[in-house]
Amino acid sequence: MALPSLPATDVLACQSWTPQQLNLYNALPLWMIEREQQFRKKYGNWKQLFGTLKWEPNKGPLGRGVVTEPPPTLRQFAFPQALDTTCATRDLIQFRERTFDIALYHHKFESPTFQWLPSFNDFIEKKVMKNLDFVMQWQEDYQAQYYRGFMFHQSPAVMFCDHKTLPIDDLAPVGNGNAAGTSGKSNAYLGSKVVDMLAPGNLSIKNIMFGYNYLNEDALAVPYQSGTTKDDSFMNDKYLLMTSNEAYAGLMNDPFLKEMKNCDMNVVTDGFKGSIGGVITSKLHSNPLRILRAADGTISFPAPESIQENPAAANYGQTVRSCEYRNAQFEVAFLCGAKGYSIVDVGAPPGDFTGSGPDRISRLQWNGRPRITDRINIPCTDGSGGTFYEPNAYDEFLKIISYMVMGAAAETTRNVLPIIFKRSRGITTSIV
Repeated sequence: MALPSLPATDVLACQSWTPQQLNLYNALPLWMIEREQQFRKKYGNWKQLFGTLKWEPNKGPLGRGVVTEPPPTLRQFAFPQALDTTCATRDLIQFRERTFDIALYHHKFESPTFQWLPSFNDFIEKKVMKNLDFVMQWQEDYQAQYYRGFMFHQSPAVMFCDHKTLPIDDLAPVGNGNAAGTSGKSNAYLGSKVVDMLAPGNLSIKNIMFGYNYLNEDALAVPYQSGTTKDDSFMNDKYLLMTSNEAYAGLMNDPFLKEMKNCDMNVVTDGFKGSIGGVITSKLHSNPLRILRAADGTISFPAPESIQENPAAANYGQTVRSCEYRNAQFEVAFLCGAKGYSIVDVGAPPGDFTGSGPDRISRLQWNGRPRITDRINIPCTDGSGGTFYEPNAYDEFLKIISYMVMGAAAETTRNVLPIIFKRSRGITTSIV
């Protein structure tokens, strides 16, 4: 049985017919017991960290936000005049406003086309609904990847752990980023920086506190305050470190923790708990942003997962960690303050396309809710072997579709610091 191809990403709409691949499922004659792979959420809930802005329709393709900036502190001493001898001097206090622009983006998600016969004939019962669940999962991951990538490329400063000359580049390039790696923090820029990261270069408590000092003192980023997140009990008056399980586990063996621990602390059973110095708390997510540097210096962001395609392998056909992602040398954590970015609440589509009326109009939805449709053109073959398309008049075919419009606003980008570090699973015993 041939293994089905991987899911396709970023394909052009209306490009080609994508029939259901029947070898994705097991037919009844094989009499196999179906087992479901448990799904774990692959990405942190970035929405929890961001604020929300409402989009106002019918006012052009760009939105513009206005932020009030407090007056700067201009002195370290204050010397008032003597009351009985000198006229009082005065300060003129004036705040300023700055703006940021918002644009909307859209993306479509869909399944292969399902035909009724396999659902009737083969062991494919309820596979349509299960595929709908995976479409939902896929688009949730897509949103998280978009928000994370937007934050990475828009942040004006980046930390390169143990860089030999400039650990924090606060003049890093900003932009929207693109798949070619030529916009925002381009692959060329990243390659020129990571090559000069010295040993150990890992995400240590020393490096985290170095980033904290920059974020708090130099960038003037504010920590999370009561009410800035939906669940702020553990984040109140703290900064948040978004990192991976692997990097978090390494902190238990951090040399600073070992050498500065209390005498009665057992680092094996009572090790790192997630709070650093009482000012930073940690939140974990899977499939972190990883960077692979090839032997020729080329930079890439490998896909986190793949499918085992070796028929001789015991786990043939399983979703597995991809080799390139596993071998990537660098990873990105995010040290976040409050109100750095906001998610745009797009709202409903135009009323003419959502109100009552013909079926083709009343169904326009862009909130990302997957749904099943039978409005499909079916490829058919004529007598001369040519292909033509006809409507799915007999309702023999179904497809899952989803349409999503999204946006993010870079309100105060200095409040987030991406930290690029060398991956490490080794145990260290002394401060480096």
